[in-house]
Amino acid sequence: MKNLLILLAGLGLVPAVTAREIVLTVEGLVCAFCANGIAATAQRDPAIADVVVDLDNALARFVVKPNAGLTADGAKKIIARAGYEASAVTVTDQSTAANVFELTALAGGKLPSAVTSAYLGKTAGRLFARITLERTHASAWLQVATGESAAFTAVPADMPLGWTPGSAPVRRADALFGGRPTLLALDQPDDHTTVLYLEVMI
Repeated sequence: MKNLLILLAGLGLVPAVTAREIVLTVEGLVCAFCANGIAATAQRDPAIADVVVDLDNALARFVVKPNAGLTADGAKKIIARAGYEASAVTVTDQSTAANVFELTALAGGKLPSAVTSAYLGKTAGRLFARITLERTHASAWLQVATGESAAFTAVPADMPLGWTPGSAPVRRADALFGGRPTLLALDQPDDHTTVLYLEVMI
């Protein structure tokens, strides 16, 4: 296990156990004034160490101070104090939350909630992701995934995040990330969990 963690760390794939982060989708976030108001409100909260507001994708990412204990509901209340409504995308460790933030932005704010882990790797114009989430949320999101892998214009790379060719069916799923050519494979290790393996042309 130790050697595996060292290998993954070398690839930039191990989430650091640091400050908690909460990523939220904010309703009505349409202008710089809105973004500045949310940022200012969050920065006044003693539990918040840092805040990033993504105006283009209507997202807010809160870095929570260690041991502050801020929950998803607490984060929603901060957004409410700024005059908006929000839904939590995920509450997790800092590295995973940052990855979810990046993936959600890439997906136009439509990444499903209940993500419990997200690992990313990038190489030569491709982004590789392994996302673990609740099966019901995955099923709803994947309803937009259509097509076959044969339609992909590039040869699928060996996804470096645990998936190997032949371990699961691969299909084309361009609609997931705003039309970007995307390959998708998935695994369902138990009755409640789905693991998604993605290769996205960026």
